[in-house]
Amino acid sequence: MKKLFFLPALLLSYDLEVKFKNPESGEFRIALYKTEKNFRSTKEYFRSKVTFKNSYTFRGVPSGIYAVALFHDKNGNGELDKNFFGIPTEDYGFSNNPRVLFSAPDFDECKFELFENRSLDIEVK
Repeated sequence: MKKLFFLPALLLSYDLEVKFKNPESGEFRIALYKTEKNFRSTKEYFRSKVTFKNSYTFRGVPSGIYAVALFHDKNGNGELDKNFFGIPTEDYGFSNNPRVLFSAPDFDECKFELFENRSLDIEVK
């Protein structure tokens, strides 16, 4: 009987593949966000993964609205390092590849709807 209880949840969840290109190898931190409130936080997110590959697949993600942020954690400290002026010194990227000028994009610029298995290509800058 327990298997039948979980069946609807499995039918409404999907796989989200996040692919990105970066000429450098190393540790990449990818975070999946469900709300604007925590977007871009390195500590509060829906799911996250540290990977040494140029892609990662979040499996069994419930349908909904999400945004992805990632960065190349060159020194492994778990934070996106910035210089004195607040400009990132480590490479980063966001879902929808918004243009970043003077500040990081907001949730609305990066959000997407997940209602089927999906793949995202993110530019790392």
